[in-house]
This record gives sequence, C-alpha cells and structure tokens, in this order.
Amino acid sequence: FASAQKVTLLNSCLSKENNLRMDCKYELTAASPVPTCTYTQENNVVGSTDPATSQDPTFKNRVDVAIMEGSTTCRLILTGFSDDKPKNFTCTIKQKETVSKTATVEKSKATPEVFSVECAWQRFDVDYDVNCFVAVKNHYRTIIAASFCFREVEKTMYILATAVCLLGFASAQKVTLLNSCLSKENNLRMDCKYELTAASPVPTCTYTQENNVVGSTDPASSQDPTFKNRADVAIMEGSTTCRLILTGLSDDKPKNFTCTIKQKETVSKTSTVEKKLLQKCSAWSVHGSVLMLTMTSIVLLL
Repeated sequence: FASAQKVTLLNSCLSKENNLRMDCKYELTAASPVPTCTYTQENNVVGSTDPATSQDPTFKNRVDVAIMEGSTTCRLILTGFSDDKPKNFTCTIKQKETVSKTATVEKSKATPEVFSVECAWQRFDVDYDVNCFVAVKNHYRTIIAASFCFREVEKTMYILATAVCLLGFASAQKVTLLNSCLSKENNLRMDCKYELTAASPVPTCTYTQENNVVGSTDPASSQDPTFKNRADVAIMEGSTTCRLILTGLSDDKPKNFTCTIKQKETVSKTSTVEKKLLQKCSAWSVHGSVLMLTMTSIVLLL
C-alpha cells in the first residue's frame, strides 16, 4: 500500500438515451471500509452513495450514483442535462482519506459513448475457441498495455476470462437473474445477469415494460417516448450484468419489466416490480456477487 489514495480519472460521455454519464476511477490504500462516492456541481450535491449525504432538491429523481460492480469506478447517471453553459462536476471518494477530482462538462462537446475504447469490451475481441489459455494470456497483456485500464479492472478481467475458459461454453445462453431495488435517490435499479455461449459478437441488452422499450444498448432500438430522459441502460464494466436506472417510477400498480439479451441467441427474463415492496439497494448487493465470483475463480484455479 505504498501508493496514496487518489482519484485517477474523471471522464464523461452522453449515453444512447442522451443522459450524462460520468465515471470516476480511483485507487484505495486499504480494502475496507467500503468507500463512499459523492458527486457535486458547484458545491451542490448531485448524488451520493453515502446515506448521510443530503441531495440538492434540483437533482431529485434525475440522478443515480453507484460504485460499479467488480471495479474501483463510481458512475453518475444524470437525466435532463441542460445545454446552457459548461458546468463543473466534482467526484469525491471517502475512505481512509478524502480525495476528489473536478471536470468541466459541456453537453455540446460531450461525446457519445464508444464501447470499442472501453476496457470491459476488449474481452469480446478474444477468440477463446482457438486456444483458450493462450487467448487469456494475450488478453491480459493487452489490458496491461492499455492506458485507460486500471489495476482492479485488470485483475477482474483476468479472473473472468480464466473462469470462462475453465468452465467452457457447455451451458446455453440465458438470463440467470433479474433483480430490482430502490437507489438512495429513490430510482429503480434493475440488474440483469446473463451467461453467453460465445465471446463475440458484443451482446445487446434491452429493457421493456409491457412491450414498450424502456432503454437499450442497441442503437437500432427505439425508446418509447414515455421513458425519454428517465432511463439509462448499460452493461456493467467487467461483468455480464446489464443495469437499468429509471427515474420517476410511479407507485400506482405493479409493472412487468423484461430484460432481453441478444447475441448468438435471444433470451429474456421478466420480473414484476412494485415500488412500495422494493428494498433499498445495499452495498452488499454491489460487492457480494463479485466476492462470490472471485472465490469461485480462485477455487477453479487451484
């Protein structure tokens, strides 16, 4: 733990749904306690993972902040981002120390997200069917050489790639779990976990509600106007999990949400969501599955 706790990178882009997405990458000097992440704009709290932090009313029902599964990255999703002038956003990470980084964001200059330059998507360039262990070795070197990849992501990706090789592709493509919770900002958060039978092509993920498209990673998919500026869908960095963030979920009646994953096949899973019955999203729900995957991978490697 020679290196200091620090925020290494704060970048931004526009999601397919035209929402602001910011990723705050950081390094820690200790494994515990669980860090908290807070985004501010000109000293006003946009959103936070800290339950004790009060959100500015301006951002109510427009924001979601979460530490990404399996990485040291804190992501902000902000709907209804205005075009009027540049704004300063600060990401603050608190653990043993308090560190922060500020970036100026101007919507007209924010670039759309490009999956091909993201660490998480490089694993789909590997042809595991040729020689599994050689592919993992070469892939790991590729990740180390990439300037935009960080140590925790490298470790996670290596474990994931090795686990994929050891387990093989005997099982069918499927959605294994679709769960939901309410974020600190009272937004609906759904995680759709899936298994693939091939390393490529890149899968697409679409969430629907009663056949209306809530949001999708597929550029060819048209979002229902009802969900414009309210939904964000993204495949989580370094995992086979697709997350939906939806603001303004009404209390009136239960709703059926379906997650559809398309790659070699098309598979889906449906879950009924009733806001008053939803539990709050916990830190365990973010980190627990990563711990299980890591332990499983270690056992497989022994």
